[in-house]
Amino acid sequence: MRQTYPGYLRARMLKQLKLVLFFIGLSLRSLGYYFQHPLLLRTDLVLFYYYQLYFPKEQEVAEKEKSKRPFSELVFGETSYASLGHFFKDIPFSKKTKFVDLGCGKGHLCFFVAKHYGIPVTGVDVISTYIQTASRVAERFKVGNLEFSELDFMTSEFPKGSIYYVVTKFFPEYSRAIIARKFDAIPRKCFILTAGHTLEFESFRLVKSDWVRFSWGFDRLHLYKNF
Repeated sequence: MRQTYPGYLRARMLKQLKLVLFFIGLSLRSLGYYFQHPLLLRTDLVLFYYYQLYFPKEQEVAEKEKSKRPFSELVFGETSYASLGHFFKDIPFSKKTKFVDLGCGKGHLCFFVAKHYGIPVTGVDVISTYIQTASRVAERFKVGNLEFSELDFMTSEFPKGSIYYVVTKFFPEYSRAIIARKFDAIPRKCFILTAGHTLEFESFRLVKSDWVRFSWGFDRLHLYKNF
């Protein structure tokens, strides 16, 4: 049944209100991290205002459409710091621990891991504006253990790391199979975190799976290891 205009308007306003309330919730849960690391709040604000002022949604969509990757694989949401921290409690850290965010987007999680956990971080994405902007912000705030690289991780070798994160929520089955094979080819011990779909591995086993919040709603986050 077709909605009347007032009904459509109310539905749209309700949807926007739910989205605002969700991000307020994320902000409240992030307050603890912001109090510990004021620089993290500053980087988040700089990234937010940069994209609001200089990289409107239309330009973002246009750049994604120019990419060699299918547009559906470039649609992603944000992972809250609390959601990632919930799983990081189950991962042992050492001097050799390095975090790699495959499809890092605007880089929020990379700044969080670099500042809160103090480990080396690499963020990769195929969208050049994301990488250039995040790199400038990291340089401006002198985040020395963080680097960004413009890379299509579906067709390139994964950067070396010991903890990998990838949002598989929006990838079709054949792409998820490629990602799983590339992880299985890694010869060293490592952990993998995937958001959304599970992956079918040969050398990794699932050690934890739980419902957490993302910008698109509740979904499962999965932790694997190959040792």
